[in-house]
Formats: sequence, C-alpha cells, structure tokens
Amino acid sequence: MSQTKNHFALFTERRFWPFFGTQFTNLLNDNVFKNALIFLFSYQALTGNHVQASTLINICAAVLILPYILFSGYAGQFSDKYDKALVIRYVKLLEIAIVIVACFGLYIESNFVLISALFLLGVQSTLLNPIKYSFLPQHLESNELMRGNGFMEMGNFTAIFAGTIIGTILMSYPDGNRYVSVAILCITAFGWLFCLRVPRTPPTDPDLKIEWNPFKENWAVLKLVAQNRTIFLTVLAIAWFWFFGSVFLAQVPSYTLLYLGGDKQVVSAIYGLFAISIGLGAMLCDRISTQEVEVGLIPFGMIGLTFFMFDFTNRDAVIVSEQLNLLNYIQTKGIRAFIDTIGMGMFCGIYLVPLYTLIQKRTPISLCSRVIAGNNIIGAFFMVLASIFAIVMVHLNFTIADILWCTSVATLILTLGVLPAVPEFFLRFIAWILVNTLYRVEKEGLDKIPLKGPAIIVCNHVSFLDPVLIMAFCKRPIRFIMWYTYHNIPVIGWLFKRAKTIPIAGDKEDPSIKQKALDDAVAALRNGELVGLFPEGTLTKDGHLGVFRGGILQILEQEPVPVIPIAVRGLWGSFFSCKHGRVMLHFPRNWFKNKIGIVAGDPLDPDNFTLDECKDKIQALRGDRA
Repeated sequence: MSQTKNHFALFTERRFWPFFGTQFTNLLNDNVFKNALIFLFSYQALTGNHVQASTLINICAAVLILPYILFSGYAGQFSDKYDKALVIRYVKLLEIAIVIVACFGLYIESNFVLISALFLLGVQSTLLNPIKYSFLPQHLESNELMRGNGFMEMGNFTAIFAGTIIGTILMSYPDGNRYVSVAILCITAFGWLFCLRVPRTPPTDPDLKIEWNPFKENWAVLKLVAQNRTIFLTVLAIAWFWFFGSVFLAQVPSYTLLYLGGDKQVVSAIYGLFAISIGLGAMLCDRISTQEVEVGLIPFGMIGLTFFMFDFTNRDAVIVSEQLNLLNYIQTKGIRAFIDTIGMGMFCGIYLVPLYTLIQKRTPISLCSRVIAGNNIIGAFFMVLASIFAIVMVHLNFTIADILWCTSVATLILTLGVLPAVPEFFLRFIAWILVNTLYRVEKEGLDKIPLKGPAIIVCNHVSFLDPVLIMAFCKRPIRFIMWYTYHNIPVIGWLFKRAKTIPIAGDKEDPSIKQKALDDAVAALRNGELVGLFPEGTLTKDGHLGVFRGGILQILEQEPVPVIPIAVRGLWGSFFSCKHGRVMLHFPRNWFKNKIGIVAGDPLDPDNFTLDECKDKIQALRGDRA
C-alpha cells in the first residue's frame, strides 16, 4: 500500500475511488427508490386512501431496516470468508435483478411488487455494509483510515440527501414512474462499472465455516462484539447516533412546519444542511486528528452535538399558523436554526468517524466484518427503538418540541455517562484539548511504539504534563506507573483510577505498595498492554536527567519485553514544571502556543537492557531542549 500526502489524492487511486463509487451509488439508489415510493404513497393519501398510504409509508421505513436485523450475520461471514471484491460484484449483480423488478413494479403500479423490491434492496445493502468498513483497513495505511472513513461518511450522507431530493422531484412529474425507473437503472449501471474496478481483497478468514441459521449467527456476532468492552461501548455509541438521527430526521418536518414556521423549502434546507454538515465534519476529523484515530474527539463531538441540539429545540415554542418560504423565513426569523443544524451535523461527523476508525484499529482484521455486522444489528435495533420512543411520547401527549428536547437531555446524560465508563475517551479528550490549545507539538518516531503486544514506555520527567503529552499522541492506551499519593487527590485521583494507572511507593514509604505495583505492571505486560514509567521517579529540579532507578529492571526480569525510549522537549520552564518554583503554583510563562516536542527512539532489547544505555538514549533524543 502506498501513502498519500494530498488530502484528496485517495480519489485518484484505485485502492479507494472504485470502492467509494460503488458504495455511493448503492446508497444513492436505495434513497432515490425509497423516497420515490414515499412520495407515491403520499400522493395516494391525497386521493383519499389515508390509512393505506400511511401504512405503506411506515412499511417503507421498516423494510430497509429489517434486513439489517435478519441478515447482518450472513453479511459479516461472507465478507470475512471470501474475497471482498468478488462479494461486491455478486451483490451488485443481485442489485441489477432487483432494480429490474422495481422498474416492473413501477410500470404496473403494484404496491406489493414495489415494497418487495425495496425489501430486496435492503437485503442487498445489508450484504454490502460490513465490507464498507472492513475493506478500508486492507487497502489504506493506518494514518489514512481517518481520512478514508471521513470520505466514506461524507459520501454516505451526500448520497442520502441527493437520493431524497432526486427521488422526490422525479416522482412529482406526471410520468414520474418512468423517470424514476430510468434514474435507478442508470445509477445501477454506474455502480456496476465502479465495482468492476474494485481491487482484489484477500479473504481474512478463508477457513470460516458458514453458519446458515440467521438467528444463531446474529447472536454469535453480538457475543463477538461484547467480548471487548471498549468495542462494545463504541458500538453502543454508534447506535446512539442512529437513534438520535432517526428521531431528529423524523420530527424535523413537523417541528419546522408547526413551531419554526417554515414551509417545505425550509424543511429541505435543514435536511440538506444536516446531511452535508455531517460529511464536512467527517472530513474535518482527518485534519483535526493529524491523520490518526483520536478518540478524544468522541466526547468533543458529543458535547458539541448536545449544545446545538438544545439551542435548536425550543420547548416554549407555540404552534404557528403561517409557514414561510425559505427566503421569507431567513428575512423574518434569521438563520439561527440553520446554524444549529450545521453545528449538529458537523459535530455528528466529528463524533462518528473516530468511532468507526476505533473499531477498525482495535478489531483483528479476520473478525472486522463480523464485528461491523454486529454493529449493524445493534444500530438497526436502536433505530426501531427511536420509532417506538417517538410513538410512545406522542401517545403520552408530549409535543414534538418535547420529543426533541428529551432526546437532547438523553444525549447529555449519555455524554456524562460515557466519560467515566470509557476513561480513555475522556482522558484523550482532555489531553487533546490541552495539547492542541496550549502548545505546538513536533512529533518524531512515534510509529516505533508497537500497535500490538506488550512494551514498556520510558521517558524523562520534566513536568506534570509529560504523561498527558504521551497519551495524546500514542495510538494505544498506556498504563502509567504513578506515585501513590496522586491517587488520593479528589477528582484527579478518581480519573487516574479509571485510567488504570498503577500506584507505586518507595521502599521507605510502603514496600507492599511498591511490590504490588511491580506485580501489576508485569500482569499488564503479560496481558499485552503498554506500561509507562518515568525511571527518574520524580520531576527534574534542574532540567537535567536524574538518576534512573531500578524498578524497570525488576519488571524486565519477570517479563522481558521491548523498551521504547521517549523524550519530551521544551516543557522545562512551563507552568507544569519546577523551574520557577512549585509546580502549577507560580505565574505561567510562555505557555500559550509554545513549541514542544515528543520523540521516540528504537526499541531497546530487554535481554541486554541497562539503565545507563536507556538514559543515554533518552538524553540523545532530548538533545539540548529540556
């Protein structure tokens, strides 16, 4: 695989653009056809058959979700067992047949045939969906995944918005059935041409035995998701996005017409801004995160989403009698609702992309498709819950504004719940905020930290910010060994405990705490984790490296693993160092946008490890910049 420097260069490379085009046309086709049917059935309601039309519209929403619940297990298995490019081509052949059936249904105007075709398109999309996220790790470099996922999400929501507009407009013409038929046939043809250029992608688990019982396999992939706590909570976080999105998109038309006082043009503008903004937020992730998965963006996205959702929702709003077109609405009521919509969309994108990238990074490649399949099942279930939630709220006489407000409150509660439940998200968020607002950071050699397997991270200790800096730019969680009294500090101590830091004391203070710390560090390494320590054992008082203590030798005697030397540069003299007095109790000097650095060296052989060699390596990495 080759790396790209130009932000949009992936669209010029075969390893990405054919796959992007295949997925884009597939989603576009689904939405053109679905929204054409919704318009068709809505027109039937105008002719007098309200009950049948309402039932058919609700069925349209259900038949595209149901296949994800029923057949995602199959989709994950096929994607892991077979060449993904071949699976894509067979599924696209199926799409051609389904679209022909759909065109026949439009020709004879049979509701049964049309609903059946929509259901089959849902099945076809279900079979493709796990490939959408398991294909990319096999063709993109690690530092391209955020960008690739951002482009995919941008394409997804652009296709949804475009499909909504195209399907509705085409069906509004007198010969709408014919126009829609031509449109979906053309989109299908382009999708087939794209899929022929998708590069071969070797199966990740060719010996997998297919389980043909859908319920048994669905349960198996759900258990697979639940095995890893971080992955399971990540999947639930993605599912909440679909819950939120389903509630928002379902309630926006009525909320806009009844409470905002905008007509269908305003509704379309809000839909369009929301979809496009999600895509922009998704693309922005790559810029913000410097091309690496940054889980600290997840709480950032949730906080921003909650803020703009609260501002968008006005519980005290009253029903208005007049609906203004787009131009009159802007002139009369301003653009606040549109700014809120853009904010919600962008923060949704910032929230969503790191979640999918985290699944790709933390899941073995041989299981990735099945984990994504489990994610699809849970996501579909949450979308159904969203519909049930809205129905129950309506029957309890809550207004549409109340439904949106309650969804905002639930998102806020979820945000506050996720922070302690997944401390990595919160700590990386704090680290990301501190590092990206206070300093300009130069990074070098961090790819020498292994993506998998145990290792010990050793670093010079200049400031209280040292572990935060390392945490902010390491792709994996690190269990730092910290002085035991830090764990007794209110709030901060609780965070340290949630981050599974290892408390340590000296032989004079409490030998039992020290021995337990060494035992915990060895256990963490045997569990394949990273352990971080500062061999000086205390902050430098003069900016120079102090004496390295022998605790690391005792750890290596029991568990010989690679030792990664790291040096932080430029923090001596900062607010978080001892240069000007006690840490954080002196007046800050040169703390805003000051240039600092973090440098990693080659791994040291544990069998030949010495404290002097380690100290010399860190000194060489640090240079003259303390």
